[in-house]
Amino acid sequence: GLTDPKHENLWEKWLNEAFDADEFDACNTLWLTYFVYNPQAGFQPKDLLKKIFQTVYTSISSLVGMLFLVRGEVEEGDTDIVFAPIQDHFSELECVNREALKSVRGIHYNSRVFFSKRVKMFPFVEIRTATQEDHDDLATIFNTQSEVLTEQHGDYFIAELIAAQSDTTKALVAQVKSKAVGLLALTTEIDVKLLQQCFDLDTYDNLLKGEFMDAVRQKREEIILERQLKAEELQRQKLKRLKEETLICNRIAHRMQLQQYMLDREVDIINQIDGFISNKDQNETLEGPESVYSLFKDWLKDFKLNQPSEFFLENPTDDPELVCSIMNETEIFLETLETFGLPAGYMNKVGHWVDWGKKQEQERSAANRRRGQMARRFQTGRGGGRRAKKGQEERKEEELKPPTYFDMAPLLKAMKRFLAPKPDTRSLLRREIEKHSDKVKALFVDDNEEVSEAEQVLNMEVLGKKINSLGGSLPADLVDTLSPLMICFAEIPFDQVVEMVTPDPNEETKQAEGSTNASGKPVAVGRKSSVVASEPQKPVEVKKLF
Repeated sequence: GLTDPKHENLWEKWLNEAFDADEFDACNTLWLTYFVYNPQAGFQPKDLLKKIFQTVYTSISSLVGMLFLVRGEVEEGDTDIVFAPIQDHFSELECVNREALKSVRGIHYNSRVFFSKRVKMFPFVEIRTATQEDHDDLATIFNTQSEVLTEQHGDYFIAELIAAQSDTTKALVAQVKSKAVGLLALTTEIDVKLLQQCFDLDTYDNLLKGEFMDAVRQKREEIILERQLKAEELQRQKLKRLKEETLICNRIAHRMQLQQYMLDREVDIINQIDGFISNKDQNETLEGPESVYSLFKDWLKDFKLNQPSEFFLENPTDDPELVCSIMNETEIFLETLETFGLPAGYMNKVGHWVDWGKKQEQERSAANRRRGQMARRFQTGRGGGRRAKKGQEERKEEELKPPTYFDMAPLLKAMKRFLAPKPDTRSLLRREIEKHSDKVKALFVDDNEEVSEAEQVLNMEVLGKKINSLGGSLPADLVDTLSPLMICFAEIPFDQVVEMVTPDPNEETKQAEGSTNASGKPVAVGRKSSVVASEPQKPVEVKKLF
C-alpha cells in the first residue's frame, strides 16, 4: 500500500486517525518496507538491523524513529516467522480507530503498525564536567582507537587534562548509564594563527570578527587585482620585447641597418669608387676578387648584423619571422646590391666591361670625325703597307679586349641606387600608396573588379610611373628605384620572366653618337612588341607583379 502511487506519502492522515500518532510525519520518520539477510553470513538479524538503524540515524539526525507495517491480510504464522527475529527493536502502536483503516485504499483494516524509537539504538547521553574518576573509562576508549596520543603526551595525559581545568579550560564527558563514553576539551586560549595554517577556516571568517575579515578579503582582492595587472603589464612588455628582438633580426631590418650604415659613409665610399674609375693605375690594383673583398671589408668593418640575443633562451618563441642569418656582412652587402642592379656573380667578373669593344669603336669613330680628313701617311712599297695594316689591326684587336681588372662602374651604379631611397623617401612612398590605394588596386583588377592574371600583369619597372599617372607625386629618383626598393625593403612577391623585345632605335642612335655613359646599363621595359624578321631582337629580364 505504501508504494501505491495514489497513496504514497499520504500516510500521515490515516496513521494519526487510526493510531493517534500525530508526532510522526514524512520529515522525521521513515518506513521499513523490507529487510533481507543471509543466515549463512554469520550475523544475527537483530544485530545487523541495529547497525543499519544506527547508520541511518547518524546520517539523518532529524529522525525520531522507524515505522513498520504488518499487513492485515498476512497470516499470523507467517508474520511470526518473518518479523520475530527483529521484533525486539520495535513496539506496536495501539490502534484507537480501526474503522479509519477501512476507508484507506490499499491498507487492510486488520493491519498493525510497529515503531522503533531512536533511543533504542542510541541511548540518552548525559553531558557533565569531567572528573578524575572518568579516567579509566576514557583511557580504554582512547587506547582502543589510537596509540598516537599516548605516545605523544604520555599514559596519563587524560588525567592531566581533567586536572588542569580552570576558568579558561574545561573538560566535558558524555555519560551513558553512569559510564563515560566520550571526552570534549574546551579552551579559550586558542592559537588562531596555527589553526588558520592547518585548516581551511575561510567559511568561519578564519575565527576572526566578520568586519575584520571583510576588510581583509577586500584588501586581498585588491592585491590579487594589482598582481594580475602587473603580470599583464609584464606580459605586454615581454611580447613587445619579443617583437622588437624579432624585427631587428629580420632580413628587411638587416638591409635597413646596412643602408643607414652606408649612408653615414656615403661621401667617402662614393669618392673612393670614383677614384678607381677615373684613375686607371689605381683601378689596375683591383685585379682579383681578394683585393675587392679587402675593400668591402674595410667599408664594413664597423657593421655588425643583429642576431637573436640571449633573451630568446629564457623566452622561446615559434614566430616564423624570427630568423638567424647564416650570411656574413659582406654577403648581405652583395646580395642587397644585386637587388639594385649589381650583376649576379659580380665577384667572378660577371657583367664587367659590358660592350667594351663596341664603345671603343664608337669613341674612335667620334674622334676621327672630329679630326676631319687626315692626310694619308706616306707608304713606301706595297709589302710595307701590308705590314703596317697588319700591325694596326693587331693594335686595334688588343684595344678592343676588355681589361682584366675589376670594373667598378656597375658597383657604383648599384650603390647609388641602393642609397637613393632613404627612410624619408620610403615614408613618402608609403603615404602616396595609401593615398591612392584604391587606384593602385585598380591596376590589378579587370572591369568586374576581379584579379585577372591574364590581363593585369604589371611590369614593376613602370609601377612608379603608373602611380604618378594616377595623381601621385613620386620624385624621379624614386620612380627609377621603385622596383628594387619594393623587392629589398618590402619583399614584395614577383615573377621574373625573359622576353624578346625590340631595341629602341632612338637608344641605338644615342649610343652610336657616344651619348651613353660607359657605366650605364639600359633597362628594357615596355610591352611585348611584334617580331619583325628584319629587326634584331635580344632577351631582356623583366620583373612583373601578378
